[in-house]
Order: sequence, then structure tokens, then C-alpha cells
Amino acid sequence: MQAIGNPDEYGVGGKNETAITEQGRKNADVAGNGDDLTNMDALAIQKYLLHIYNELPVNE
Repeated sequence: MQAIGNPDEYGVGGKNETAITEQGRKNADVAGNGDDLTNMDALAIQKYLLHIYNELPVNE
């Protein structure tokens, strides 16, 4: 969510030391089919961490 909402800080090449990398951006694209990083990816990761989803990626 931070990489999407605040890309200057957390996007690829962002100023923050925890900014997402290009590989991290590819890895985080877990919802949909290669549609880049979206809020739906963040939601899918949250649902995975809450054990609502059993595996990633998801296609809904």
C-alpha cells in the first residue's frame, strides 16, 4: 500500500530505506494476472496473512 500511495518514499527508487524493489514489485503482484501492483494485491496479501487465502497468487 505504501509503494502505491507514496511512491516518492516507498516506490521503486524511493527515498526510504524500506522502499520496494523492482523484484519486490513483481513478487507482490499476487491478485489478477500481471496487472502490476494494485490495492487488490495488498488486500490479497492481508487475507493470506489472516489465513483467509491458503496460497498466493489468487485469481478472483
